[in-house]
Amino acid sequence: MIVRNVLVAVLGALMCNIVAAAQNAGEFTSIQSADAASTGAATIAEFRELTTSGPGGSVTLSASGLPALQSASFAATALYYPSTANLMLGVDPAPDRLFDFPGEGKGYFLESNDQVTGTDFGNYSRVAIIELETTDAPALNLYAGYDRNNNNRPDASELACQKSWHQGDVTTARCILDLRFENINTLNIWALVDIPEGVAGASYHVGVVIAVPSVNFVVPNLALNSVSGPGHTAANETFPVQLAFASSGGLHFGGPGFLPPGLRLFGAVLADDGPPPSLAHLGAAGLIPFAITRTPGSVDVLNPIDDDNVLVLEPGESTLHSFIDVAGTGVIELTAGCPFDLCSHAIDFSAIRADFPDFSAAPGIAEAPAADSGTLHWTLADTAGGKAIEIPVTPGRWYIVARNDASIATEVSMFQLSRALSGAPPPPAAGAYYNPKRAGHGIFLSHSGDQQVLYWYTFGADGAPIWYAAQGTAPDGNSPVWHVPLYRVTWNGTAVAAYQVVGDVILTPISASDFIYSWHLDGIAGSERFTQLAPSECLPFEGNYGNFTGQWFAPAQSGYGADVLALPAQQFDAFYFYDAHGEPRWAAGSAAGFDAHTVLTMNQLSGFCPSCVYQPTVATPIGTLATDFVSPTQGNYTTNLTLAPPLNGSWNISQPIARLTGPATCGL
Repeated sequence: MIVRNVLVAVLGALMCNIVAAAQNAGEFTSIQSADAASTGAATIAEFRELTTSGPGGSVTLSASGLPALQSASFAATALYYPSTANLMLGVDPAPDRLFDFPGEGKGYFLESNDQVTGTDFGNYSRVAIIELETTDAPALNLYAGYDRNNNNRPDASELACQKSWHQGDVTTARCILDLRFENINTLNIWALVDIPEGVAGASYHVGVVIAVPSVNFVVPNLALNSVSGPGHTAANETFPVQLAFASSGGLHFGGPGFLPPGLRLFGAVLADDGPPPSLAHLGAAGLIPFAITRTPGSVDVLNPIDDDNVLVLEPGESTLHSFIDVAGTGVIELTAGCPFDLCSHAIDFSAIRADFPDFSAAPGIAEAPAADSGTLHWTLADTAGGKAIEIPVTPGRWYIVARNDASIATEVSMFQLSRALSGAPPPPAAGAYYNPKRAGHGIFLSHSGDQQVLYWYTFGADGAPIWYAAQGTAPDGNSPVWHVPLYRVTWNGTAVAAYQVVGDVILTPISASDFIYSWHLDGIAGSERFTQLAPSECLPFEGNYGNFTGQWFAPAQSGYGADVLALPAQQFDAFYFYDAHGEPRWAAGSAAGFDAHTVLTMNQLSGFCPSCVYQPTVATPIGTLATDFVSPTQGNYTTNLTLAPPLNGSWNISQPIARLTGPATCGL
């Protein structure tokens, strides 16, 4: 967990007390939205059928029918590969005696209700999804229930769902069983198929799949698939939640996830009113079951390699956009391997250097340059298994190109560790940074003790302003590259509702004022060059000098606040707050010159999402922010803000403020 004293003062102040639809890495679409949950529980939504063309990405789902969520939080189960039962059945001569066994024309099977609690691990089933996959029978009935007496067979008293199906039906026969509140002593659920009609003496094939998506963890990896939503909702309100499919191992919090192509996986979005007391309680307020299928191919997505990366290379596929930015001279140790340390055939690798990219308005990056005589090559062969390669590196962008020239697909993983680097530029100084070719979004860096804090003010896929935050041990000369998780924060109306890991950020210094800002966010990635907008300066103040650049917050009501850039000729403030649903929003304003008392006209900006094509921002005045500084560490701010359509909500406060990060003194 993040260091608690800084968390309360930093993420506890502006973050917590601690875009929408498909984007580049994989375009998700909903291809079915039918078949309501058969349990009758109002908190289980309709089943969703999803598909994606890439290894990661996100999709926006519409949630409704839930109770009021006064302090909403969201998560998702692990993705679950289903079990399959193949039955050969005749026609049931007595379908009215369904639970008399054995019997002609009916068959059943069991699936584990896997509830395990350990000291540093756990598994908690949330829902069971049973559906007809294939049959040549003219008609059938599908039943499902809980084996509560643990006699390993269906009983009439345990029946929870019944579905009928006939040849020609366009909808799937599907049962959904709620396991959130099921007794841990119920060891199994059961599914039963009955053939009520057909040709006497015939034998019919029935294929049924059953999936039990669960919340599972092994310490210290507690990350789940990311779900973002509002901070609070009314009863039965319809609202969007964004489900991201991304890897969550190690520090790789938000990159392309390992969705094997061609497999249909099951899961569930989980909603809670406030943080649940434990992982075993996740989803108590609501649940959205779904299935996701990834089409083959499209593995070559933009991906800053950070920790552990898993991908499936189709025949003829190459990774031309996977890279490691290197700040100094030294060695990268790259370990690549196949499942069980055995590759089915050869995979060719190359490490190719390119210069750091310049500032660009384009949201993507160039593909790897062609190999030359100095390129390092190696191969994972049939019997080689995993292999660790030491790559001598100099400052620049190093592409890791993997190529599959075989006729079948192969899974491969990569893990990188940079070591013995020297000659790197110092870590970036605190202050405001931006890309002059993509002006309108940017970041503020601040320091507090041994911690570095980042606030990223940017835009969603809908163009609306949104902010994210990151915090971790500050980089130094020995470890100049900064890699930390990225958080999204929501508000319940009076305090922080929840914080959610939605990705990660990687800052690689390339000069005294510039760095490469790479990120994973909601299952996709991006990278661009940032430069310092202006260094912080000492300003005359009441007969002395002070530094007012940094983060400021209201100690009496933490969870929102401002980044201030105070210069002799300008004061620029980015104010972070929330809309009517507790979604994170920001506004910006500036004044000609710094003054102890300043009233800034604040603008709501609309613009481009981080992975979208650049377009100039549009500013709409939405009110004022008045700052009154009584010292470089204390003051007051007053806001009078009303968000412009399509957003709604207002933020009107007057609070004493305190400096949160940044030096107040100037050393003069």
